[in-house]
Amino acid sequence: MGDALIPAEVDVHKRKLNDRNSAVALKTGLGAGASKGAWMASPIIDIHTHIFSALDIPLEGYLLSRRSERQLPALFDLMISIFPMPQLFGYVAKRARERCVTRQLDPDTKRGRFYTLMLWFYGVVADQKFLDWEDSLSSCSEMNAKLLAETWRDVDLFVPLMIDYEYWFANSMDNRLGNQIDTVFKKVVLPYMGKIHPFVPFDPARELAYRKARISPDGQLEGDRPMTLVKEAIEEKGFIGVKLYNSLGYRPLGNADPAVSLKRRRIAVRNNKLTYLFDGEEYDEVLCELYDYCVDNEVPITAHCVMNGIEAYPGASFDFGKAEFWEDVLKQERYKNLRLNLAHFGWNQAPYQGFSGEDSWAQEVCDLIVKYDNVYADVSHHRVLTAKGRRSFVDGYRQMKEYYPDDIDTIKKRILYGSDGHVLRRIRGYRKFLEKYERVLTEAKLFSEDELENFRGGNALEFLGLLPGAESYERLRSFYRANGTTPPAWFGVLDHRIASTKEVSPANRENTTGYGASQAVEESWRKTRASGPGSH
Repeated sequence: MGDALIPAEVDVHKRKLNDRNSAVALKTGLGAGASKGAWMASPIIDIHTHIFSALDIPLEGYLLSRRSERQLPALFDLMISIFPMPQLFGYVAKRARERCVTRQLDPDTKRGRFYTLMLWFYGVVADQKFLDWEDSLSSCSEMNAKLLAETWRDVDLFVPLMIDYEYWFANSMDNRLGNQIDTVFKKVVLPYMGKIHPFVPFDPARELAYRKARISPDGQLEGDRPMTLVKEAIEEKGFIGVKLYNSLGYRPLGNADPAVSLKRRRIAVRNNKLTYLFDGEEYDEVLCELYDYCVDNEVPITAHCVMNGIEAYPGASFDFGKAEFWEDVLKQERYKNLRLNLAHFGWNQAPYQGFSGEDSWAQEVCDLIVKYDNVYADVSHHRVLTAKGRRSFVDGYRQMKEYYPDDIDTIKKRILYGSDGHVLRRIRGYRKFLEKYERVLTEAKLFSEDELENFRGGNALEFLGLLPGAESYERLRSFYRANGTTPPAWFGVLDHRIASTKEVSPANRENTTGYGASQAVEESWRKTRASGPGSH
């Protein structure tokens, strides 16, 4: 990736954000006659993306764990899970990892004919774009970040969620976690100047292995304490949150329950991880240390919260990752204000499930949103790219409105846009995900245009704590200064609709466009507002 191209890309996004601001000003009357404190449009924020490569994760275990997504008859699914799926995914993992290495030397390295034909054939059978997805898996984080920026040019801020599966699946030699974080910092965060700010992963099993000086699955001692890696990433490297993956084998709290411990033992036996079978009380202790840090420093957490995706065994999400398990954390006075995004909304996308199905957690998520002030849900990887899928979600959102007539406005303020790229790349039509999702929300007669604006990014600013004066905002401002980076155009910009619902001082309203930004950026915004339709 040529660094010389990146500033030009950022300039394009600045101009597009200014264009949206002008359009909003025309539609809402915030034009020449608007008050001096008028607010500008929210940036578009993709709160849930990925840039990991085949060398960052135990790829074979990762691929095999996605069994629950296949939606095949149970007997047939069981048969192919014995043969040929393990053999197929083992071969794909080996070839993707090999290509990941060779492409770092020569980005134009081609696949072999048999490998290409196999991916194409499986893609046809599954009706998915496996050739495209393999292209992402066999790329490095830097190349995947470039792909995000080129695929969704209107997005102002991408939030890639780094992942850590090493202690739960059959192992392969992976890039060490500390090296992954440092690489993303140097080759993604810094070059993109505020366009990409990731979440750092945290696995309590890795933290416990470090504390007990256990040899890692890669055959070496953990050189860096995982909790220290989290703090350094947040405080020094431009990371803005933490990613948890409960369906690997741990609950948010309550891990000492004998039934939960027994299920975790099942994982250790099944995946040959008995060396890393720790006590439930130890898991809770480690997780509480993380929650304490996040509450004290206003650091948001995104937790995988859906019944498909990555699981330690089929059905593990129901044993460890249900939305209701987070009540054990949030009901404690100490953690009631924890910033939490329940990724994927707990929405069961299987037939006859949807929003209100018996095995769907979407209502549990809504209950937590209504009860706690800082609980959110993103819509990543919802199947809205087909007409049939959109109809299901339109019906689901209409049900939501019926079930929560007194709280629907609160829920709408906590729904976040997220795509799940690059994982979404295997789905046909993935480039139009935001457009199709907006169609769902419009057809469900749930969101007004103002609320759609907040769905695109305003709600995410709240979740991330990136409003002027918030601790995360100040931390990011310090990061830009420390690294000599000009803040991006979206930084510190609040949508007027958000501001209208909050008690913000007139002084802060007037300073919003330049709050915490460099003088150059502030002057740029002032010139844009003075010359465009949204001028004061």
